[in-house]
Amino acid sequence: MIRRLALVSCLLLAAGAARAAQPQFWRIEGARDFLDGTTEGLSVDSEGRVRLAPVTRALYDPEVPFVWCLTRDTKGTLYAGTGNDGKVFKIEDGKGSLFFDAGELEVHALVVGPDGKLYVGTSPDGKIYAVDAAGKSQTFYDPTDKYIWALAFDAAGTLYIVDLGNRHFEVLHLPGHSPGSIGLWEAASGTLFSGDAIYDGPLLDEIGGADIPTYVRTMKRLRELPVQVVHAGHDGSFGRERLVELVDAYLAKRT
Repeated sequence: MIRRLALVSCLLLAAGAARAAQPQFWRIEGARDFLDGTTEGLSVDSEGRVRLAPVTRALYDPEVPFVWCLTRDTKGTLYAGTGNDGKVFKIEDGKGSLFFDAGELEVHALVVGPDGKLYVGTSPDGKIYAVDAAGKSQTFYDPTDKYIWALAFDAAGTLYIVDLGNRHFEVLHLPGHSPGSIGLWEAASGTLFSGDAIYDGPLLDEIGGADIPTYVRTMKRLRELPVQVVHAGHDGSFGRERLVELVDAYLAKRT
């Protein structure tokens, strides 16, 4: 009798161990279930693909609303162009300090020249400044364009400037996906830079900060715009026909 009990106990233990080794499955329905989880060392894109995330660490907090651009010099020193006070910060060995304070509101472009100076492009009423290692500046170029978006030197040492000429964009508040979502709308060309408000992929409205009734109002607003092309924050660009399809599909789901 004792031998039989021992044999039964061993079989039960073996069966329990076998069950513990079996894979387990969970069904996740909707974006909320998925995004309510905690990701550690992972990133999730707009199509739900999970990948290993890059390791990040804080270098310096300049305590400004926006950091628009970064560049390094030949020594590895990092420079950050910021807004809304037009300041450039110098970051080295984990410590940061104010390097240059422009008269304009934003610093959208930085590049180190072949002469070792830092060239700073500002907006609006943009200027390009040449700043030496000591932080002393002089106006290098004062164009008629209001916005300087990018700077680059070629191998011959010629400085190239990217600006928008006379193009004008209206900032649209497009909340729903997130409270502060915005878009840039150029009425003259029918061009919309939509950010995360709409893109050609799964539209997430069950994440933190999202609000479905607000998103519905934003979608109705987008449908009324005479859009010709949408440049979204994710996936490829698309035209008005695809915009209407995406909006109508969302409204059919949520209204």
